[in-house]
Amino acid sequence: MKRRSLWVQGVWSLTACLLLAVGCAPEPSSSGGRKILYYVDPMNPAHTTSSPGLAPCGMKMEPVYEGGVAGESPATKGSVRVSPDKKALMGVRTVVAQKQAVRKLLRWPAKIAAQQHRIYQINAPLDGRITAAPPGEPGSRVAQDQILAAYYSPEFLHPAQILVFAWNSEQTFRSNRHAAAHSPDPQAQFSYTDKSPEFTFQDQMALFTTNRMTQTQLTLQLNIDALRNLGMAQAQLEELFKNRRSLDRIDLRSPVAGVMLARNAALGQLVQKGAELFRIADVSTVLAVASGYAGDVADLKPGTVATFHLPHGQASFPARVSAVLPKFDDLTRALEVRFEVENPDMKLLPGHFGDVEVEVSAADILAIPLEAVVDTGQKKCVYVETSPGAFEPRAVTLGAVWGKEVAVLSGMSAGEKIAAAGNFLIDSESRIQLASVAEASTATDLVCKMTVEEAEARTDHLTFDYQGQTYFFCGDSCQKKFAATPQQYVPPAAVSKDALAPGQSPASTPAATHH
Repeated sequence: MKRRSLWVQGVWSLTACLLLAVGCAPEPSSSGGRKILYYVDPMNPAHTTSSPGLAPCGMKMEPVYEGGVAGESPATKGSVRVSPDKKALMGVRTVVAQKQAVRKLLRWPAKIAAQQHRIYQINAPLDGRITAAPPGEPGSRVAQDQILAAYYSPEFLHPAQILVFAWNSEQTFRSNRHAAAHSPDPQAQFSYTDKSPEFTFQDQMALFTTNRMTQTQLTLQLNIDALRNLGMAQAQLEELFKNRRSLDRIDLRSPVAGVMLARNAALGQLVQKGAELFRIADVSTVLAVASGYAGDVADLKPGTVATFHLPHGQASFPARVSAVLPKFDDLTRALEVRFEVENPDMKLLPGHFGDVEVEVSAADILAIPLEAVVDTGQKKCVYVETSPGAFEPRAVTLGAVWGKEVAVLSGMSAGEKIAAAGNFLIDSESRIQLASVAEASTATDLVCKMTVEEAEARTDHLTFDYQGQTYFFCGDSCQKKFAATPQQYVPPAAVSKDALAPGQSPASTPAATHH
């Protein structure tokens, strides 16, 4: 029994040696259960063969597995293996993606504009005529309480005359009471606390706030309010009380120190009630309106410190991001961002141009070099080095751009190594390999002429073996039609010589019929 066992072992050993000697030992068609599709030249991916061997460069042809890449069976579709020599030749440089603090400096062209709540309109209070119009053009500076024009209307003469009459009566009454209070005649004395016979405009305002007014004082207040509603300024009211005589005009004065934006008043001009005569802007604080991209604007927060620069380095002014929400411009599809600029010396006027500069930063952001991203139009991807020399395409979702870095929102994690240079050459080789794999793994349905995936057809059992060759189909209908009359669809040239009868030539076989 022992001799027989030794004899069997010897026979098997001799058989294996003979097979190896004559080169008949079968090369595995798969690795780990995966089918080998073809073999590729590692230096020229466009050069492929159906059998192993040596490439023209002298290197060994590497197998490409189904769903994988050359030399590596468990690879992702589209992966590329780059040898160290080829890696140096292509200039491939890798970096490790990691979370970091990022910053960027934004610089946008901007235009100075006045704040809406600092613009004052001076309108005609009544139908009347401009009796005086001092010089002044739009864009010129004006001081607070500066007279812009004198306005006449007969409608304001009546309240002005009543005010002067009531004021004189009040002053006479107070003077008499003051004199009686200090008279040596005991009969003329009565309780009175005034220490001065002069009754000023400020006294009238104090009485109004304390609600201690006589009928005459109430008349005074009503006419003061009427003249104010007609456009008479505080300075002119005080002048009226001081001189105690009626005025034949109302002086239109600037309510603030600023810049004249518009002027619609001329000497002798007749105006209607409500017509705009002047528009004055307080420019102690102005707006710098800039247009930026939505991705950059999203990083700005109200109150962020910025700087406004005039052209050619003339001057710089501190600024900050306004709390007003950005406005979308339908024409440029950009967002208008407003920056509040301090302008105490009024060097900045509406319409001036310049640049606004603001720095934004963020912490703990997964950022990668911008040059590492391959933008195909429909998606953005990076090539991750999964093992030495093996690069896998990875679709990523990107966020804001931070200078030369770009934030990664999803698709990869910190610590992974990616190609930051030479990635376009890797992408080109990946596309060539994908095209080769796609071409090698597809077939034509001879019935409907559609291109089908061989792997899918095998999985769905949509194949048919005829005369030593496997045919693939898109569905059951095409498969049944082919199985019924295969000679109708197989061209004569496709019939193998072994399947021909003795003395029969391929030309004598039935011609293929196309549907």
